[in-house]
Amino acid sequence: MKKKFSQAVCVMGAMCVLASTPVALATQGEYQQTTLSAGNQASVTDDVMKTVDEALVKARKLLPYLKEYTFKTVTLDKKRPNIIFVQLGKEKDQEEPRVYIEFEAKTGKLISFRLAAEEPEDEKKPTWQESKEKAIAFLKEWYGPDMDGYQLNQLFTEEGGYGIVFSKSVNGLLYPNLNTRLELNAKGEVVSGGPNGGFPYEIPSIEKTSFPDPKEALAKEQMTKTVASHMKLSYWADQKLLAYKPTFSGYLDATTGKSLYVSEQKYDLPGEIVKVAPKTNKLTAKTKEEVSSYVKQEFNVDIKAEEWKEESFPKTGIKVFTWKEETDDETVVTVVEKTGEILSFSKEVTKIKKDSTTREEARSLAIKEMEKYLPIDMKEMMEIGSSKHINDEGNGSFEFEFVKVHQGIPVRDRSFYVYIVNGKVMRMDTTSKAKFTEQLPDLKAGVTAEQAAQEFLKKFQLEYFYPENNGNKALLVYKLATVYQTVNEQIDALTGKVVQEDEDQEAD
Repeated sequence: MKKKFSQAVCVMGAMCVLASTPVALATQGEYQQTTLSAGNQASVTDDVMKTVDEALVKARKLLPYLKEYTFKTVTLDKKRPNIIFVQLGKEKDQEEPRVYIEFEAKTGKLISFRLAAEEPEDEKKPTWQESKEKAIAFLKEWYGPDMDGYQLNQLFTEEGGYGIVFSKSVNGLLYPNLNTRLELNAKGEVVSGGPNGGFPYEIPSIEKTSFPDPKEALAKEQMTKTVASHMKLSYWADQKLLAYKPTFSGYLDATTGKSLYVSEQKYDLPGEIVKVAPKTNKLTAKTKEEVSSYVKQEFNVDIKAEEWKEESFPKTGIKVFTWKEETDDETVVTVVEKTGEILSFSKEVTKIKKDSTTREEARSLAIKEMEKYLPIDMKEMMEIGSSKHINDEGNGSFEFEFVKVHQGIPVRDRSFYVYIVNGKVMRMDTTSKAKFTEQLPDLKAGVTAEQAAQEFLKKFQLEYFYPENNGNKALLVYKLATVYQTVNEQIDALTGKVVQEDEDQEAD
């Protein structure tokens, strides 16, 4: 088995590897003057060829393995006239290995490169600690002794797992909006490098950006009240865990102490209590025929019973029915095998059209769907909001999660989830009635929200951040030290310590 390496990867606030340039035919010893699509055609002149020749001489000194690649292709794009795209191959028409390079059109400066190759699956890559010194030495050779103001971002490098990441350094603080990344192979060769941006909006050049003095930052302790106001209790019944869960982006304005909205970050929002009236006649299905009837009745999907596949899981008592259409789209229904209690339905969605359905209309549909499955004695549920749904109005798809409430606290693993597309339920998942109705213990926190906030703040670091549409001004922020877009951290409400990550606790 072999695996491709030097693949495109995106991690929030860390990296988003430059996309590969288009493949085009080339001949040995000369450049094939090719273009992109007809609408973006741009001729490759002799001056461009001269720039490429001179740039490749310098690039081969930096990357000696380039000497093995003698087939060359030059491509220009009208949409990016300041970039020259070059591809290098060992043999004519060979897709891999192949090197993709971008040069600055005016100066021939190397912007980025990526070696697309294969290596044995069991080939062990060096750890980031082993690669660090080599990567720093390489960047100094490429960018100059001061590495063009970049500094190793240990968090992104150690936790991201996508090579060695460097962020711009301003006034001694990291500025992760501007990053560059290097990747090494098992031989210790640098096989990928170039600027990376994890934000889907334009970042002004560092020369045009103003940065607050780090001395303007408030002490981290002064953020306690703000953070405490966002720490909400949640309970995980299966783990018997009562915890404070943050309900904000993980970004704090260090000069004002206020929390920041960052659209790329996903986090829970405080929920509202929803009054429910469960139906007395519960839906059940044990056989293929009954499942087919259920799917037709509830979701208007026609399925022949003999076309279902079924699989039992004795350890959990669950049976899964699956039907794959000619288009390979799957419909799946999960039930409790002994009772036929329906736990989930999902129909694969291939197209989503923007429509006039409002979130409130979709929410009403979701609540009606939930009432078909909840135990009869359930009177209320709590809606769990999410930051990712703030701007989803009119997109045609909506997600909703509702959870059991115990002593005013949401029980996160006793939930009902609904996914609605163009006014139709395309997926629903529910906790079993047995778990919904089980007795839960008296819940009392051993630490206050302020104490939990103090512990949570230990995971924040001071750095610069550029939010979308903020002119030419960067902000001084305290940011949760994580490479991920989802704010998953929790504080144990009994011990006051950070809960070790457990995927099973997340109700995504």
